[in-house]
Amino acid sequence: MLDIGGDIGAVVARLDDDQEGTELPILAMDDPDWDPATHTGVWRRTIGTRSVVVAVYPELRHGRYRITVPYGRTADFAVTGGSVTELDLRTCSD
Repeated sequence: MLDIGGDIGAVVARLDDDQEGTELPILAMDDPDWDPATHTGVWRRTIGTRSVVVAVYPELRHGRYRITVPYGRTADFAVTGGSVTELDLRTCSD
């Protein structure tokens, strides 16, 4: 369950299966006071009838963010209050 609304949104990032059990760091690009050690766990979840590996950031303030993806990649994106941003960060999409 996500508690979003007003200027608070959420992010669900899909990752490769081999990332299960790791941690995924995130940086708020618009907040100079953001703790650069902020991260979330990457876990397998059931969505409908499918099992997927995802990282969920349940409450993020409206703004620009950067996730450091495994293998040295980064992903920049925006969070909009009241909505869920979905990212596909897998190296190969099915």
